[in-house]
Amino acid sequence: MYKFAVAAFFFLLYACGEKDSRPIQESYAIHCGSCHLPPNIDDLPKQLWSDHVLPEMASRMGISIPDYDPMAGLSYEERISVLSSGIFPNRPIIDEALYRSLEAYILDNAPDSLKTISDPPQLFLDHYRQHSIIYQESPSPSFTFLKIRDGKIEVGDIMGGFLTYDIELQSWKKKYQFDSPVVGYVQKDSLRWALTVGILNPSERAHGRLYELGDKKREILLDSLHRPVHLNVSGNVEEIDFTIAEFGHYTGGLSSLTRGKEGMKEQTIIQTPGALRILDTDIDGDQHTEKLVLFAQGDERLVAIRDLGKDNVQIETLLRFSPLSGVSWFEVADVDGDGFRDIITAHGDNADKTYVQKPYHGIRIHKNDGNGNFTQIYNHPLNGATRVVATDWDRDGDYDLAVVASFPDYSEASPRSFVFLENTPSDSTQWTERTFEGVNRARWFLMDSGDLDDDGDQDIVLGVFNYHITPVPKEIVLEWENEAIGLLILENTLIDDPN
Repeated sequence: MYKFAVAAFFFLLYACGEKDSRPIQESYAIHCGSCHLPPNIDDLPKQLWSDHVLPEMASRMGISIPDYDPMAGLSYEERISVLSSGIFPNRPIIDEALYRSLEAYILDNAPDSLKTISDPPQLFLDHYRQHSIIYQESPSPSFTFLKIRDGKIEVGDIMGGFLTYDIELQSWKKKYQFDSPVVGYVQKDSLRWALTVGILNPSERAHGRLYELGDKKREILLDSLHRPVHLNVSGNVEEIDFTIAEFGHYTGGLSSLTRGKEGMKEQTIIQTPGALRILDTDIDGDQHTEKLVLFAQGDERLVAIRDLGKDNVQIETLLRFSPLSGVSWFEVADVDGDGFRDIITAHGDNADKTYVQKPYHGIRIHKNDGNGNFTQIYNHPLNGATRVVATDWDRDGDYDLAVVASFPDYSEASPRSFVFLENTPSDSTQWTERTFEGVNRARWFLMDSGDLDDDGDQDIVLGVFNYHITPVPKEIVLEWENEAIGLLILENTLIDDPN
């Protein structure tokens, strides 16, 4: 998941050989902002600019860098796919002298290192019990899907299995086996659909699938999906709409399939990589539902899609982030109690060629003015924040935030791989950070909240991902291997112990 993906036509408006007489600072802002927000130069250390980002950037402008092959390690099939996409032009699309000036400007201004996020005093989560669940299908499990439904926990594993865990019976039940990992599972009434990723690692090969599942058969509704990661289903029996986030790699997009009386209709809504999550909500108070879609992979942004009928789709960008922000997830909740749905974003995906702890990663809250316009009002620094869930843990009438950080700073005395942000009453800009004892017993990746034990309060379930894509100290990996946890339930005991 190469987050600093510079767009293929990064400098398309500036023809080869054209001179640019602007001051270099202005040229940087204009050129590097043509397809995404220009990143702050001091957001990466000099070495990462020099060794990784600048060679990639040059390749996407058709400029050859000695000893650098942007397609190194790709198979023949992959190379053909990348070449046909036009990501790497076969001739320069910018004057090379201008590129060299921009390169020198970046390296002159890039820092040698980044600041670090301070390790706050450790406070523990109140009223909870831990229940660790061993996954017997694998000694080193990795989950690609996790959801609480009807008092059970549904998971998709990296081997293509789809299983449920019954907390009352304390037992696993395997429901399906697919040819690749499940990343989406939706159930509406008696209908069920599953989305499989195809190839999990970064790839241009499109082998993802959308299945419709019956009691005795399964049907492939869509094939050749490009690394899909999220499935949204809306509509009714007469007309069902499937919206699919195809994260892809160099290419990708947001696609849809409508099944109605007139048959099946496929459509590409947005043709850029990095689609991550789709959520239906009324964000602007007009009593009509929008689809909010989060994109990473270069042009990191959150968009609202409004279906105005008769194939008239309106797309509005609500939030836009630096390509280094590592946006990973979003949640919608009225966190300040003013009656309008705010947006919470998690920033911390660090599984790319710019791996370094980034002090601007964390949780951000964007306040809704009631008309669908958003202003950031809060930023909670947290290394590697990748998932956030809004939940009223303490039943005080406001939302608290549970956060998973899949890429914490393991140099900290106690790496913060999970934190709980308690909403301070009447003040949405002050949140108390808490965690739980033994927080680093596994590498958490997925999370969901719900009333698992039907006692009236919200519980939290964490799922592991042992597919190590960033450095982890050897002693921590050995601890994980010794225990082999699959899931961890944080049982809320507020009802049992209101004090």
